[in-house]
Amino acid sequence: MGQWFSRLLAAMVAAFVPVTAGLPPAPAVTVRPAVSPPAAVAPAAAPPAMDALAVAVVDLASGAVLYRREGVAPHPLASITKLMTALVAIDRKPNWEALVTLRAEDVRSGGRVILSVGDQVSVRDLFEVMLVASSNEAAVALARSSGLTPQAFVAAMNKKAKALGLADTRFVDPAGLEPGNVAHAADAAKLVRAAFSDPMISAAVQLSGYRLTIRNTGRRVTAESTNILLQQGRKNGNPLPVGGKTGYLDESGYNVALIFEQAGHQVSVAVLGAPSADARFQDAVQLAAWTFSSFRWPALGG
Repeated sequence: MGQWFSRLLAAMVAAFVPVTAGLPPAPAVTVRPAVSPPAAVAPAAAPPAMDALAVAVVDLASGAVLYRREGVAPHPLASITKLMTALVAIDRKPNWEALVTLRAEDVRSGGRVILSVGDQVSVRDLFEVMLVASSNEAAVALARSSGLTPQAFVAAMNKKAKALGLADTRFVDPAGLEPGNVAHAADAAKLVRAAFSDPMISAAVQLSGYRLTIRNTGRRVTAESTNILLQQGRKNGNPLPVGGKTGYLDESGYNVALIFEQAGHQVSVAVLGAPSADARFQDAVQLAAWTFSSFRWPALGG
């Protein structure tokens, strides 16, 4: 009886061995400290006089809005919209080497026409030409190649905007041709920050041009960037323009959303509603220079 009871007790103890026995330990949870935003330098200089209707600056590392001057309502984004189109296209995990034939419904009026009906190009070509040369037909064809209906693709754009915290942003088409694609300047600066975090988008918006060959005809095409600052580089000690996206509609005026860098720090600058192409770039450069002189960043690696 005593031996039987001892065996029973041993079996009961074994049954209560934790179920984690023999399993690898749970990985340690690493909590990343928040990146501290730059601090304003005192006394602060007044921001430069700018002709644009709305402007904003966002610190790339922390996401902090360093400066904003907004209009009463969100502003038409024009082709800055294509940054969101690129983000949604990447989310769809496409076959970048798949071939797409341009259709008549892909070609829209407005802007430079790079691709023609019947041209056969890769999905990657559409992506690059859309971002580098702001091709409207490439944007529409890229959205179509995703397998989503036009309505579903736009819904995905708005869902992505919400996920990124772009509360005042709304999209209605992938090319940015409709004035209903709107955002406040701060949201536009946050959008280029989010887009720049993706390696494919970051690489594309830094190109001064993109060469491709039409697969079914052998025709060679060079798509030149709409961002003239990429050719100019750093001038007169101003911050380095790294890359970005331009936009224009009659309803929007001249827009640009750019990344600038100085002393290892980067900011995103959005300029909406400038009166001319030159004015948008001038406002962006001046605002970036003012920002880097008006804020002090935490020491790199500190």
